[in-house]
Order: sequence, then structure tokens, then C-alpha cells
Amino acid sequence: MNCTRDLLKTAVISLLILLPGMTAAEELDGPAPSSVSGTAFIDTVAAQQLHADGIPFVDVRPSSMYQMGRTPGAVGMSLPEGKFNRLALSKVAGPADPVVLHCRGKDCMMSSIAAEQAIDWGYSQVYYYRAGYNGWKEAGQMVEVPTNAVMQVQK
Repeated sequence: MNCTRDLLKTAVISLLILLPGMTAAEELDGPAPSSVSGTAFIDTVAAQQLHADGIPFVDVRPSSMYQMGRTPGAVGMSLPEGKFNRLALSKVAGPADPVVLHCRGKDCMMSSIAAEQAIDWGYSQVYYYRAGYNGWKEAGQMVEVPTNAVMQVQK
């Protein structure tokens, strides 16, 4: 049963990644859900505070996107590549520890799927950051970007 559900989620994620992006006018605030049962929805202001407090951020975008830029200190666990799993998450946060999950932004379903999985695995302090990397960057926050194979923080 769980195997079938995991395969279905992987298929849906793959389709979402392969579909072309939509413009802001077309997406009407994006297809990502505004809430995920069992999680705490956070906006960019709350994400900034959690980041300042040292709460770990997990970026579930594909590795190629993560490598192009990320929230400073975010741990990459690509959902479509199968890198987001219980063991990998346990190395970043325990089931009772707070953790922020995010992907690209409001047009991306991956963080909501990852948040559901974390709740299924018994995590009790999951913060669902729907605005994701794009929201972080659009708010003018520092990001890590590659420069000659070295990650540098820039605004």
C-alpha cells in the first residue's frame, strides 16, 4: 500500500516537473496547496525568523535547481530523485524537531508532498514554506549561488 502510494506520488511529481511553467496570470496564485494537514504553514516573514533561529531548511527541488541557487544553509533532498526519504531527513532533524520544507514556490507541489510524507513518518513540527526559494529570493533575502564552483552568499 505505502509502496503504491509512493510510486503514485513519484509519478505525479515527475509530471509536475515536466509540465511547462505558467505565468503568474495563468496560475492564479499557483497550484501548490495553501495548507498541508499536520503542518504549520509559514510565509516568508516567518521563514526568515525560523532561518535566523537556526531551524533547518530542506530544499526538495531537483538537484540541478538546488545547485543553481538555494536558501543559505538549506539541505538539498531532491524529492523527484528519491533523495527525500526518512533516513535522509532524520540526519537533519528528528521527529520532534522543527524543520522547514520548501521547493521552488507556489507553482511547485513538491514541498507539500514532502510535508505529507514527513507527517506520515511521525514528524510533528513540520513548517510548510509554500513560497519557497522564489519567495525567499523575491523578498530580497540572501541566497547561495555558484560562482566558479564555489558557493557564495549574495543578495
